[in-house]
Amino acid sequence: MKQELLREISLELNIQDIHDPIQLGQLVYSVAGKMALASLWDFSDGASSVSLQHFKRRVVQIFDAYSAIYPQLRSVLPSSLKQLSEEIYDLYRRTGFLYHEEYRLHPVPYSSGWNAGVCLCRGTLPDEKSYMSGLGFYQIKPADGTKHTVAELFGLSDHSVLYDVQELVRGGTWSPIDWPDDTEFLRLTPPFSRGYWQNKPETSGKLSMARYGEPSKLYALYRYINGHYEKIAIPEWRLNDFRSGTQANYGQYRRYAAGLLLREEVLPPIKVSRQGHQMVIKLGYRLPPLEEDFFRLYSWPTYFTGSEPQVFTRVMAEKVYPLFRQQIEKIGYTFVEE
Repeated sequence: MKQELLREISLELNIQDIHDPIQLGQLVYSVAGKMALASLWDFSDGASSVSLQHFKRRVVQIFDAYSAIYPQLRSVLPSSLKQLSEEIYDLYRRTGFLYHEEYRLHPVPYSSGWNAGVCLCRGTLPDEKSYMSGLGFYQIKPADGTKHTVAELFGLSDHSVLYDVQELVRGGTWSPIDWPDDTEFLRLTPPFSRGYWQNKPETSGKLSMARYGEPSKLYALYRYINGHYEKIAIPEWRLNDFRSGTQANYGQYRRYAAGLLLREEVLPPIKVSRQGHQMVIKLGYRLPPLEEDFFRLYSWPTYFTGSEPQVFTRVMAEKVYPLFRQQIEKIGYTFVEE
């Protein structure tokens, strides 16, 4: 009975290779996302929304129910499932799978993007057949006449991160600066496992980036020329991740950081290996926020007990991987398949 249930779900979502508790956890992770989105349609007559807590409770209920059927799940899941419910909600909010208004959630209209016979979609009805990679939905079918691309569907960039750096330099004005004591400087020399920032500025004349100030950081491109430092301030609107809610989040700096590394030809490659019908993807440098959310949406975490969302190593369905690779290569990252 237990194996029949797994087989049925695996076929429905096209998730194969369920051999150990982690892979079982990945399957249930997708089921929890699917059922949480289905719960957006649980509103009563005359209403058009459900509560935020209703959505999060559904995630916890799914994990609890499957843990009762498959006790081995408990060895890989956190003791409190609140973290997973928050992660699933936040990722769906950031990638446009639901509307959030005053602690109420609404389903979104159907939309999709195509490439090479694979359709990535959101806003599907609860009973519509779709496969899943991570929390993301996809279908194998030809385009239906709409002209939306995957990039348009998820707001992904259609140009290299180096272009963003060049555009800022072209439109900016250089001004001299004496660095405040709390200044951090982007590391341009690998290995980046030592951190993305260092305490000493570049003196070679290379274009780089610095940040300083408390409580809000100021970011600037800088260079060392003719015995002094010059900067071009990066406007806050270019840096703020508008999907982060009320608190300022400057994660967009990573777009410029990657562009600077690409300029110096030291942006680490993304390493990929095959694992059955899935691809294990290991980033060498963190993606900009939009692309990172797309990566996390269409992939599974490799463990479930960490305190932070996983952003470097994840597992993706082989059918979705070519679309992901195409989008990330477009912004300047390279892939090495091992």
